[in-house]
Amino acid sequence: MGIGMPRRMALVQLPLPDEALLSWVDHNTAALGLTRSRTAAALGLMAAGPSTGSQLQNLTHWISDATAARIQAATGIQPAASLRLTLRRYQPAALGADVPSPDELRPVSPQGMLSRQFVYRQFIAYCPTCVREHGRWSIDWHLPWTFTCPRHHCYLTGVCPACQNAVAPRRGPLTSGCTALIQAGSRPSRSHPGHTEGYSRRCGADLGTARAIAVEDTRVSAAQQYVNGLLDAPAHCGAAARQALTDLRTMVAVALRFGRLEHLEDADPAVRRRFGKFATRRDGLPYAYVYGVWGTKDPFDPLLMAAGVRIAHHMVTSADPSAVLAPVLPSDGPQRRERSFAFDRTDWVRASPRYAQLARRAIGIGAYEAIARKVHRPAQ
Repeated sequence: MGIGMPRRMALVQLPLPDEALLSWVDHNTAALGLTRSRTAAALGLMAAGPSTGSQLQNLTHWISDATAARIQAATGIQPAASLRLTLRRYQPAALGADVPSPDELRPVSPQGMLSRQFVYRQFIAYCPTCVREHGRWSIDWHLPWTFTCPRHHCYLTGVCPACQNAVAPRRGPLTSGCTALIQAGSRPSRSHPGHTEGYSRRCGADLGTARAIAVEDTRVSAAQQYVNGLLDAPAHCGAAARQALTDLRTMVAVALRFGRLEHLEDADPAVRRRFGKFATRRDGLPYAYVYGVWGTKDPFDPLLMAAGVRIAHHMVTSADPSAVLAPVLPSDGPQRRERSFAFDRTDWVRASPRYAQLARRAIGIGAYEAIARKVHRPAQ
């Protein structure tokens, strides 16, 4: 980028240990009374310019070693600490093969909710109690794998309590409340006399006022602890942790495509209600891609994710995954084509061989081999 070392700042707010980089920028922005882009430049993230908004959004998720060195020059924060403010901290386990190039302007590609990156970049889910206590958000709130807050034992939420829009930090600092644009009214049109035009305003609602739903289901807590252990795996265990997350993701897709309410018999009522609504819509579209059914209004739904991971966690930690998976899959017959479609779209070919064997039995040898040929992988 050709950016030299910045000048040392006289005063800087230090980040919390698990804080997201953009949250740290926003709190320094409020303290300094500057814009986001000027604060980012002062912190050593980038040079101010017309494209700083998109640059900052990208750097929130991935910064280079050179940027980390500039942050140290400006703030004294060690590079290892600043890298942990971004999704690079999850590189050993949660990031797939499509990691960014050394070019720090390239974002981590969001391939979808549960895609190879295990990241949903544009939105976050948050803990209302955390927001109310210190107004900052954690880097793991950018991961769909985080659906509860272990500190406050509650489910995360992904929408504003007032306007119900998805929470998106890219729209602006969340320190001033929800940044979604909402319809504010109408006014006389300047360009078309005699007509009116609508206008919008920032919602501005306090996200800390959202209702925090308590986690009372011990199986959900155990599933979250299992995921967190994989995400925080040391570098030398990264390959094994990544494979375990891949296996879990594959079973989450199966659970969301074929799971029923009876598989959540002892789950928290809020999780059962959310999954019930989802399953009703899903079952009306027999061959729909499960994440397409998910919808675009709520791209990150922690309650639905909790349901899928709860079922999948039971599968992957069982001594006999086949016995656990069998009741989830529909019975043999005309629905076999649906199972073939679901396995085709879940990227299951990256899963461990034992799950490939389950897929083979579930969808039939012919369909299994057809999918394997499609992805250029020999059938197991």
